[in-house]
Amino acid sequence: MKFKVYHIALFFIAFCLHLQTNAQLERIEKFKFATQSDGLLIYFNTSAGILSYDGHEFRSVRALNNEVDINQIYYFNNSLFISSKKSLSQYFPKNDSVSTISDINVNQFDEIGNQLWMITDRELYVWENNKLKKIYQAENSEQFTCLEVKNSTTLIGHSEGLTVLNKGKKVKTFASYLKPSKFIDGDSSIHILSGNAILELVGDRVVRSLANNTEILDFYIDD
Repeated sequence: MKFKVYHIALFFIAFCLHLQTNAQLERIEKFKFATQSDGLLIYFNTSAGILSYDGHEFRSVRALNNEVDINQIYYFNNSLFISSKKSLSQYFPKNDSVSTISDINVNQFDEIGNQLWMITDRELYVWENNKLKKIYQAENSEQFTCLEVKNSTTLIGHSEGLTVLNKGKKVKTFASYLKPSKFIDGDSSIHILSGNAILELVGDRVVRSLANNTEILDFYIDD
C-alpha cells in the first residue's frame, strides 16, 4: 500500500509540473482523484475528464464522455470503474471500450480479495464474478459517507454514526454523535475523520486521537 501511495504522490507532483508546459491540459482546473493500475499506469480524475499517465505523457481516455461529471474512479481486475451522477461504468483499457453497469451513483469503492465493494447514498453493493449485487440498504434516514471492508465485517459511516455488518447482516448502529467522512484501517484500529476530529475505533470503543479548531478536510496515517 505504501508503495502505491508514494508513487501516486510522486506522479501527482510530476502531473502538476507537466501542466505548466502542456497546452493540451490547460483547461484542467481541479485534480479530484487518482487510481493506479497493476502496471503502474495512473488514471487521474480531473475537471477536464479522465487522463492516464504512463510516466512519460498524459493521454485523454477517448472512449469516455469527458463532459460527464465523474465523482469516483477505481482500478480493479484489469478495468477502470467509473461513477458519475447518472451511472456506474466499466472502462476496458485493452480494447478502449466502455460498458455501463448500472444507474447507481457510487460515493466510495473498497477492494478486498476478488471483490469490489461500493456504497451509494443509501446502499451497499459488491461486484464479484462480473455481477453487481446489493448487500444492504439504509434502514432509516441515514446517508452513507464512507466504507471499510475487512473479511466478513463491513463498517459503514453515515449521517447517524457507524453501522457494523457481518456477512451483510446488520450487527449494530452506534456512535450517533459522529459525522464520519473517511476511514483509514490501521494495524489494530480504524481511524475515523469526523468534522474537526480524528478518532480511533478500537474494538467497540471510539477514542479521540486529535481535535482541531477548524474542520479537517483530509488525513493520512503512516503505520
